[in-house]
Amino acid sequence: MYKYPRTMATQHPDNSEKYIPIQDEPEEAIQALEKQEHKGLGIDEIMIDFEGKLTPYHQTSQIALGLIAKGLVPGKDVRITPRIPNAIKEPVFRQLMSIMSLVETNILLYKNIDSQAIIETIVPMIESGQELNKIQTRINSVIELGNKNYDIQFPADSIKIIPLIETVPAIIKADEIIEEYHLAQKKKGLINDSYRLMLARSDSAMSYGMVSSVLSIKIALSKLADWSLKNQVEIAPILGCGSLPFRGHLTGKNLKNTLKTYSGVKTLRYSLA
Repeated sequence: MYKYPRTMATQHPDNSEKYIPIQDEPEEAIQALEKQEHKGLGIDEIMIDFEGKLTPYHQTSQIALGLIAKGLVPGKDVRITPRIPNAIKEPVFRQLMSIMSLVETNILLYKNIDSQAIIETIVPMIESGQELNKIQTRINSVIELGNKNYDIQFPADSIKIIPLIETVPAIIKADEIIEEYHLAQKKKGLINDSYRLMLARSDSAMSYGMVSSVLSIKIALSKLADWSLKNQVEIAPILGCGSLPFRGHLTGKNLKNTLKTYSGVKTLRYSLA
């Protein structure tokens, strides 16, 4: 089995063609992850979205328990990777509550399957490695809070960050962001052998234009590959696309062109419609 998911679905509303009631989102997510032979989409990973949406905090556990009922183990067979708010852009309270929902899901699932369901979380609008260090500290503080109040314990850094880099200036210096975070982790005595990060093809085009978006991501992928070789640390980029040409043109018919244009990408992220 491959180390990284190849496909990621999200319920972010950008590309939605119809309204999906929030109470139907867990079932939609489960269907996306179910195997195709069981009439699912066979996607490897789902991004539960707490950013800019009033997603219920118990939704992650609903999806995780629903997957177990279908015979799929979150964290092993498929991945649940929530996107939490960036506390610089949104209230700290929402970020804390989102993190607590991940901790609670891990505790609940560990009681059922003796395995950690959520191992990573996506944080949007990242512009520096120092931001990542602060957010990781906050995640660890919530993990510690869970350890004090539940009978199941998880170590610090058991939920890792996937930075979502969205602006062209930040995308171009993605390798510097990872370098800054990597050095901060090393100072804490943590040696990571791999990092996942997401490059926003869709959002960067909306803000800076399609040409700037494409070129900045190609530059970032090249610089990240060089950084990976230099530091002997694996980099696994995720590409966030839409179906329209302006927003990434990630469609079945254009898949080969997408993979050729953005060589080095490990995971393709697409919004469920």
